[in-house]
Amino acid sequence: MIDFVNVAKNAKILVALSGGVDSSTTLALLQEQGYKNIAAITLLLHENNEEKGVISKDQNVVADTTKIANTLGIKVHYLDIKNTFNEEIINPFLQSYAKGITMNPCIKCNRVIKFGLMLDECKKMGFDVLVTGHYIKWQLSPLGQGAIYMGKSDIRDQSYFLSQVKQEALNHIRFPLANMTKSEVREHAARLGLHVAQKKSSADICFAGIGSYTKIINKQNPNICAGDIVNMQGKVLGKHLGIHNFTVGQRKGIGIGGFSEPLFVVGIDEKTNTVTVGTKADLAKREILLKDVNWLGDEEFTFAKKELQGKIRASQPLVMADLYPLPNNQAKIIFKEDVFGVAKGQSCSFYANNRLLGGGYIVA
Repeated sequence: MIDFVNVAKNAKILVALSGGVDSSTTLALLQEQGYKNIAAITLLLHENNEEKGVISKDQNVVADTTKIANTLGIKVHYLDIKNTFNEEIINPFLQSYAKGITMNPCIKCNRVIKFGLMLDECKKMGFDVLVTGHYIKWQLSPLGQGAIYMGKSDIRDQSYFLSQVKQEALNHIRFPLANMTKSEVREHAARLGLHVAQKKSSADICFAGIGSYTKIINKQNPNICAGDIVNMQGKVLGKHLGIHNFTVGQRKGIGIGGFSEPLFVVGIDEKTNTVTVGTKADLAKREILLKDVNWLGDEEFTFAKKELQGKIRASQPLVMADLYPLPNNQAKIIFKEDVFGVAKGQSCSFYANNRLLGGGYIVA
């Protein structure tokens, strides 16, 4: 049922409890499987700030986690890290989007917050392992180190978002839902009497509410200027109200019509405050430069070239590629077929035989 290898029955287990169905079911299933020394930890990340446009879900999180704790008879440790989360995640995200750079806050959050700060807290409290409800598979590598693999469900697999997690963290984390689908998890939640069994999953940025991160940027950057939307030849086709409203690969919401082919955002230029649009063919790219590469493979990151698979968005399929390490923790990846929607600031994750080998941030 659960995927929980290399963890003894008497181990001290800390479950990251968000109040959602995945983490709640993880906790309940571990109890059902006979693990006794279990507690939960819930992060308090932000609070409502109307002036800045931040919408907090912490109040709902506390209500749901408290109810889950009471149902299962476990203790929840609440960790208030609002200031750190604001400095490390919210502000960098807003600053990058204001410059036309598409940062994925979840990837940095997993490195710095969930499997950084929260894991450190887990160790300080004397727990042996930190458990989350991610749909990811954990197992030992050939060298005996913790390694991450894609989960059972391609649709739910979340390994892409852990490409920046430090190698040393991987020995201390587990993901019991690796072999399950979302529908199976909901069935278990209902069977175990959890009130969140049918709770809607959130695909939104946790601090921005439903599609409202642009509102936050507008509130915090009152000097944002309108600019031109141009075609590949530089001809002005229309106006935009701020480059933060766009990301490379975007099709909807451009506001330009009347063309025989759909238009996509192909480029964003902060210096000229322009958004360039073109056809899907104009988005095609094979060679990408990466920075801040986090390598999780068994060999040193000093090889001349390695054939692997990569993807530039969590929802996209894996594509064969060659990876070339470069000085200063950079790398070049050359895909063997076209990839579309390559956006500065997004992450490119690497895989071989479904194992996550790390990733880097897209520079160009």
